[in-house]
Order: sequence, then C-alpha cells, then structure tokens
Amino acid sequence: MHWALSLLPVCAHGVADLPVESVSFRALSKMTASQRDIALSSGRLARILQDWIRARFKQPAPDLPTLTSFSRLGSDDEPVFPGEAGAESCPAERAAELVRTRWGLGVAPISDMVHLLEAHGVRVFSLSRDCPEMDAFSFWDRGVPFVLLNTEKTAERGRFDAAHELRHLVLHGEEQVPHGPQAEGEAHRFAAALLMPAADVLAHAPRNPSTTWILQASVT
Repeated sequence: MHWALSLLPVCAHGVADLPVESVSFRALSKMTASQRDIALSSGRLARILQDWIRARFKQPAPDLPTLTSFSRLGSDDEPVFPGEAGAESCPAERAAELVRTRWGLGVAPISDMVHLLEAHGVRVFSLSRDCPEMDAFSFWDRGVPFVLLNTEKTAERGRFDAAHELRHLVLHGEEQVPHGPQAEGEAHRFAAALLMPAADVLAHAPRNPSTTWILQASVT
C-alpha cells in the first residue's frame, strides 16, 4: 500500500532513529539540518508503520536483484566496481536491463512504478508535506527496502523518482549508501533506461523525432 505518513498519528516510542548514513539523500551537503531531520523522521515513521502492517497483513517478500557489482562509483580517475570481485564493467543502463529481465518486464512500458515496486517487496510511503523541497529517498531496514516519495510532484516526476530510488536499492544494496553527483548521475541513467529502454525507443522512434513526439513518448 502507498501510505501518507503525514496523516498517521503513530506512536514512535521505542523505535530507534534512522541513521543519516543509511539513507540515500540526493544532495545531503545542501540540505539544512531541519530538512534532514524532517526527512529522517518520515523514514522512522515508515519503519514503525511497516512493523504494524507486517504484524497484520501478508506482504510480498523483497525481490530485488543484487547488482552492486554493476555500480561504477569510485574516484574520477580510477572507477571501482563494488560487489563481486572481477565483475564485468557494466553501466547503469545494463543494470536496468537486468532488472527488467528479472521481473519479466521485457521492453513494455511500466504503467505504475509504485505498484511495480510494491509487487516486488519494496515498501513505498509518501514524504511528509513538511519537506516539500525533497523529491525522494530510500533505505534498507532489516532486509526490507523502503522508498519515500514526494506526492506533490507531477506523475511523470514521481515515476522517475521511484525508478531513481530503485537504482540506489539494487546497485548499492544494504551495506553501501553513496552520496554525491556521481551517484546521482548513475541513478538518473538507470531510471531513464528502466522507464524508456533503448531498444524499444529506437524501434518506435521516427527518423527525426519532434519535441512533441518525445514529450508524448515519455509519458506513455
């Protein structure tokens, strides 16, 4: 279910705080302390509510491929590939293809990113309205993946943000949560490739696509 945290009067007593280093914030260095604390509180409430839901309802088990060896994060001069030793150098676009293959999506359009994530065990919640500047963030908690989305954004932006956060979950896993422009650039490429696979785009695109065609294709 896609729950709005700001509407839930949940008691937080006895639940540990969410460590900032465990969260995939997009621009941590640019966030104010207030923005960071509000976001972390939203994440903490999500964990509390998830515990309540888990005790009463059956939910899909997490089914996210572990693709940490396909992350290209490292120094600009000597990129490294965390994960499996000796893994083949593989960009974020290839990782998106592997996720589509694992989930049996082929190259078909994804009609609902939130439903797709939830169907594969990701717990999706909405961000508090007290942090409108934030788009989304994600984290792992006790083997369970979480994504928090800003529901005040457009539908197109929400789809992209959900795909963006999926990248953080599958490419870096539970043990590594990188920040910075390199990590975000990789996430943007992954999200674009997941939502608009190159093979499908090239198969349907006219020789000289107009701006109108590109805009329409991005939402279908």
